[in-house]
Amino acid sequence: MKPDIKKIIIYSILTLLVLLFINDIFFSGKNKQWDLQVYYYGALAHSKGLNPYDSTKVSKLAPVNFKFVYLPAALYFFKPLNLFEYNTAAVIYSIIQVLLLLYLFVLWKKYFLEKEFDTLFLVFCFFAFNSTVLIDFVTGNISIIEQAFLWTAFYFLLKRKPALFCIFVMLISFVKIVPVVLLLLLLFTNIKDRLKYIAGSFLIFIVYILYNVIFESVLFSGFIDNLRELDYGGISNPTAYTFTREILFIINKEISLPYVFGINVIIYLLYAAVLIYFNYKAINVYKKNNPAPNYKMLLFFGICTYVLLLPRFKSYSFILLIVPAYYLLKNIKLNKYYIALLALFLLTSGSSIPGYIFLNTFWNIFWSYYPFLLCVLMYIFYYKLIKDNSPELKNI
Repeated sequence: MKPDIKKIIIYSILTLLVLLFINDIFFSGKNKQWDLQVYYYGALAHSKGLNPYDSTKVSKLAPVNFKFVYLPAALYFFKPLNLFEYNTAAVIYSIIQVLLLLYLFVLWKKYFLEKEFDTLFLVFCFFAFNSTVLIDFVTGNISIIEQAFLWTAFYFLLKRKPALFCIFVMLISFVKIVPVVLLLLLLFTNIKDRLKYIAGSFLIFIVYILYNVIFESVLFSGFIDNLRELDYGGISNPTAYTFTREILFIINKEISLPYVFGINVIIYLLYAAVLIYFNYKAINVYKKNNPAPNYKMLLFFGICTYVLLLPRFKSYSFILLIVPAYYLLKNIKLNKYYIALLALFLLTSGSSIPGYIFLNTFWNIFWSYYPFLLCVLMYIFYYKLIKDNSPELKNI
């Protein structure tokens, strides 16, 4: 049997990447996995009677200064880490991350990509969306854990098991909060009593939030204060809200147009309203015209919408888009869009033309937000796939 050279090369690259990152995270002497330190020392401070949201108090325990930005009740999710000394906990935590990533590969291959899954997908995972998977390992964030819960939930959604879908979304939302919005994906289906499942799940989540507000009022106040300090954009948090704000700032600076207070919020809300309208129209018309809808495609379309609507979506969270992106690349004829792709490449000229400061500024913004802009492109292509199968959408 002849050796598969392509597979050998890909697996060699993956092995090298894993070894390099193990060395970088654990043996380089650099301060890595700072998010893990937030979880570990925040939970430890709480166990010792300190306020985990007060960085001056926690700094007595932690080697670095940080802000704990999770709900008070979520502290109990991180307390098992304190059963070990930090370095041991970091190794165990990383092993859990690797095992869950392997679980995701199996889940994605068997139920979401199927024929689209190939060895190239493994490399794609490591480099897609500014190497979002590798960023999660370096920062020590719980994004891979979050993805394991969410993709398990999506599996149950496609299997038409709404109760289990809601349970898995809710479990990770108790820690991460924002994924609770994904419960609305039930609206993309024709599952009986879907509104009851959504309403019941949101009611439970509201009770959970009220518990934090009422019974952990001091800590909840610290949570809100720390949350207010996370108002940044760029490559670390490339969203529609922060993108709009930076574009308006550049226009104000370069063209000296007067800045209207709150205009970025107004534009963002209008953008969100338009996006929701197009989604509502597209999904309803598609399901009407297709007795057996492709619910996998609708799921991926919904995921793109979710990412585009959120005002905060960190760089490691883009793991959520890896499978929808690869599915799209395997199922759409990109040769029809060579003009758009050509324009994308021509944007590079802005960085090399001396004297065109205004153009260079927009070029820098483009690279700071390109994961978000790629999601916009994905949304357009998914919308086209839906539109091609829904004649009534041709007029919108």
